[in-house]
Amino acid sequence: MYQTRKIGVVGQGHVGAHVANSLLMQGIADELYLCDINEAKVTSEVQDLRDSLSFVPYNTKIVNCYDHYEELACCDVIVNAAGKVALAAGNRDGELFFTTDAARTFAKRIVDAGFDGIFVSISNPCDVVCTELWHLTGYDPKKIIGSGCGLDSARLRTEISKKVGVSPKSIDAYMIGEHGFSQLAAFKSATIAGKSLNELQAENPDKYAFDHMEV
Repeated sequence: MYQTRKIGVVGQGHVGAHVANSLLMQGIADELYLCDINEAKVTSEVQDLRDSLSFVPYNTKIVNCYDHYEELACCDVIVNAAGKVALAAGNRDGELFFTTDAARTFAKRIVDAGFDGIFVSISNPCDVVCTELWHLTGYDPKKIIGSGCGLDSARLRTEISKKVGVSPKSIDAYMIGEHGFSQLAAFKSATIAGKSLNELQAENPDKYAFDHMEV
């Protein structure tokens, strides 16, 4: 039996709007629920997405929830993109108080309304906000996922790709730790087409050797 895929996005700023558009373009959601404290902004984003339905692979129901967060309780996945990127311009933790304060306005309301899905939090500082969602709601922490070093790992593969001339799709390499100053690159576990980077560097240093710290 087919199950309707319902995804919510909290925050329709630069990042949240891109998330909604990407979900629509990839045909991942059957129903898309969008929230933002700025009613005019979320209304505009919803209208833009509805206008693009003629050009996307599947039809999607797009719902403007404004700040009625309880309407997201029906979702299978909720993406937390509430934040203010400008605050992080001078300091990675610059958004800390804004994003944690924002979480207090919606997290418990969603869970109390009966939400039983997965939170995916991409607001910064990522690990702190995920922990705050857990503490605010008492929700199962195994269902609160931070994007964490996913983006950083993609960036690492891109930089290795530029150094060795191999597609990043053939590279497995990961940043680990916190999405921030304490993260580190796990070069010892990095592989290219299934072969360890260390082996490749020993066999063909002209192609595969590069300054790890520079990368």
